[in-house]
Amino acid sequence: MRRRFAIAAAALALACLPVATGRLHADGESVGARVTVNPLAVSINLVDTTVRRGTAARLETTVANLGSANLSDVLVTLHVQPAQVGSQGGFSQVVRQLRAGRETRVNWRLCSNTPGSYIVMVSATATDASGREFHAESPAQLLEVTAGTRSCSGSFQFG
Repeated sequence: MRRRFAIAAAALALACLPVATGRLHADGESVGARVTVNPLAVSINLVDTTVRRGTAARLETTVANLGSANLSDVLVTLHVQPAQVGSQGGFSQVVRQLRAGRETRVNWRLCSNTPGSYIVMVSATATDASGREFHAESPAQLLEVTAGTRSCSGSFQFG
């Protein structure tokens, strides 16, 4: 419950995207406008914040639809800087539909053969029934890769 509240609060506080649709009415004194609130929210949990070279780190992602309408074609994309971190299953995953008021989880396993510090974040885009596109990004987290003797297996794709 606390996690959903935190996601909802973050989305309302930080993810409001005004849509600039306004007009001056014929009377010359009033203005009409519409604001569309972004219903899409993304949060991540880097379960393993420090790993040895060649050892996988787990990244759990929650994508939430805080709105009252279903979203479709939700593209969830992993971003890592610098790019010496590989991912099992690629860097993008698609969720066909995200129902109103629901959330889904997308998980990755990350691995690097190069010790260092890496910034990890996830973005998502989705479309509602009227064709409006929404975008959200998670806060970044830091992955530390320390020295080790192992190497990432061939199942990891590197960007």
